[in-house]
Amino acid sequence: MVQADIIKLQNAVAINRDEAAYRQLFINFHQPLIKFGFSIIQSEEAAEDLYSEVMIKIWLMEESLAKVENLKQYLYTLIRNAAFNELKVQKKVTFSSLDDLPDNYISTSSVEDSFLKDEFVDKINDAIKSLPPKCGLVYRLIREDGFNYKQTSEILGISVNTIEGHMTSAIKKISESLRKYLH
Repeated sequence: MVQADIIKLQNAVAINRDEAAYRQLFINFHQPLIKFGFSIIQSEEAAEDLYSEVMIKIWLMEESLAKVENLKQYLYTLIRNAAFNELKVQKKVTFSSLDDLPDNYISTSSVEDSFLKDEFVDKINDAIKSLPPKCGLVYRLIREDGFNYKQTSEILGISVNTIEGHMTSAIKKISESLRKYLH
C-alpha cells in the first residue's frame, strides 16, 4: 500500500471513525508487523497480542491519529516498544530474527527453474539467518519492509551511522556467503 493510500485511510479513521478504513489498515499492516514483533519477542501468539493492542491504541487515538506524520513508521515503533516492554516483563534480554516464518512463494516457469530458485532462496535466507540479531533486524527493516536508514534508526532507537554499519556488515556477510553459489 502506498503512502497516499495509508494517509487517506488514516484520516478516514481519525476524522470519520470509518470502521472499513480501520479494517483495511489492520489487514494491510497485520503480516509485516506480526513478523517484526515476532523477530523481537520470538512468540507468534505474543506478537499477535501486541499487534492487537497496538491497533486498539490506534483506534482509540481518534482525531490525534491524523497528526501522525508517518503511520507505518509509527506502527513499527509502537510494536517495537510493546515487544521490548513485554521482554522486560518476561525478564528476557535476547533478540532473534524472523527465521521461523514461511518464505514468500516465487513463481517459476519450469520445475528446474523452480528448484534452482528455491535452492538459491534457501541459501540467501541461510545467509540472512546467520547475521547477528541486530544486523539481521536492520537488514530486514530496510530491505524487506522498505524503511530508509533514518526511519530504521528511529524505529530501533540507534543512530543512522550504526544503521549504516549494520547494513554494510550485512551486505558484506551475505555476499561472502553467496559468492560460491554465484560462479
